[in-house]
Amino acid sequence: MNKNLRRFCLLVLLIGSISVVTACREESDESPSDHVDAPSEVPKGPPNYGGAVDTVNCDLIGGWVWNAADPSQVLKVDIYGDGKIVASVPAVISRPDLKNLGGTGDYGFRISTPVALKDGQPHSVGAKVSGGGYEIKVWEKVQQPLVCKPG
Repeated sequence: MNKNLRRFCLLVLLIGSISVVTACREESDESPSDHVDAPSEVPKGPPNYGGAVDTVNCDLIGGWVWNAADPSQVLKVDIYGDGKIVASVPAVISRPDLKNLGGTGDYGFRISTPVALKDGQPHSVGAKVSGGGYEIKVWEKVQQPLVCKPG
């Protein structure tokens, strides 16, 4: 094969390869949402929980919890009596005292103290973020154990 013919073939091959690469690149520049369901939000990172159980008495058990890494996240709380779940509630009650955290301030939770804990016997009370295992600390000024008369 003569030298000029080889150069011509190489040039044709090179131009064809550039065309294919360019076509593939233009197709991949389309928005990912045109082809797959893309998440609507960027992940916020690992949870950074904070909170406290600040009310434990014969009428109410309550407190607050939030995720500083995602302040708009609504958390569900498991409330425990003697190590067993007695209730699960969302932490969505407005707490004006928490507005300075930088989120909504709607991080409160509370339940009426369950009848099972009103038997005149001492009971330990606690709370955790549902599914995450984060233990929401009982505020040091909350009297434990809980002792409530029946009735």
